[in-house]
Amino acid sequence: MNNYIFFVVIFMFSCRPTTSAVSDEADPYRKLGSSFVLCSDYVAPPITSITWKHGQDIAVDWFNGMNVTCYRIFKDHCYLNTTSGCLTLSNVTPEHSGRYTPEISDKVKDPIEIKIISPVPKPTVSSDCNDEKTQCNLTCEGIITDNHGPVKSSWILGDNNVTGTKTFQITQKNQENPIGCVLENPVSRKESEHISNPLTGIRNRPISAIGIGIPLVLVVLVVVALVSYFICNKKQERQTYTEQEQSYNVENHNNEFKESAQLLKLKPTLNGTTVNSPEKNIKPDEPTGEEHELTEVTVADGNKGPDEPTGERQELPEVTGPDDNNKESEPAPAKEEEEHAAEKDQS
Repeated sequence: MNNYIFFVVIFMFSCRPTTSAVSDEADPYRKLGSSFVLCSDYVAPPITSITWKHGQDIAVDWFNGMNVTCYRIFKDHCYLNTTSGCLTLSNVTPEHSGRYTPEISDKVKDPIEIKIISPVPKPTVSSDCNDEKTQCNLTCEGIITDNHGPVKSSWILGDNNVTGTKTFQITQKNQENPIGCVLENPVSRKESEHISNPLTGIRNRPISAIGIGIPLVLVVLVVVALVSYFICNKKQERQTYTEQEQSYNVENHNNEFKESAQLLKLKPTLNGTTVNSPEKNIKPDEPTGEEHELTEVTVADGNKGPDEPTGERQELPEVTGPDDNNKESEPAPAKEEEEHAAEKDQS
């Protein structure tokens, strides 16, 4: 019988809640919006009453034979286990931070301190290097407030983790790649996007110069090619325009020459007789100051044919004509030629 009682006692102690009250020295931080359980030290059954206080105010209470009641900010946020006395808080806010004191079966237990904090934001890395590129100051940036609790910063250099502050200085000795930073508090840890080491490759300046020079040469070649193309295109346009202009001038000159030739060939008629045209530079109405005799012409009878003479001759009045040096005289009739021939024989 004694052995039976001993095993029962051992079983009761082994089945008590393993989560003890959290003291001030333990981790008091809980994540915003999370759920957690608060338990007191072991209390031997039967439990007749349970009360949890938040500061000096009652957060929840229960008495044997009655329902559990949650007050104020704990409504819809609490659950009380009447068998163990543990209090579960869910979807907590910063208002739920504070000191919690359990009282079970009229026995006051040790208080539990709780602080609700927000998770840290994702940081970013910024760098500020000197002109000589011999050192850079790195900054792990992120908006941190009191709601985040204690925040620690650390750095990632290649495969190494380096603890440090919000800022970190690197020199040419630090050739690790990539670089990142970490923000961490008791409830969260966030790592930044990695960046390339701004001092990597500084020792190999010739390679870096070649890497910059090749694209620069390509850009210069492209610019030269474009300029040459535009210059050649412009010259070709000018040459085409000059050739067109010369062709147009030659065509105009030929047209003027043809018109002049046609004017020289034209011979106006007066009463059926062809009269030499005046010089091109002398207007028709202006006299030249020299008189020319027109030869007698035969006026055809209307009833006769074109080849039958009428036997009558009519002398035309003298008209002022062009200079003999410019135009040839009309040929004299056959009779005058015979008279001139007779005069020459007599002489």
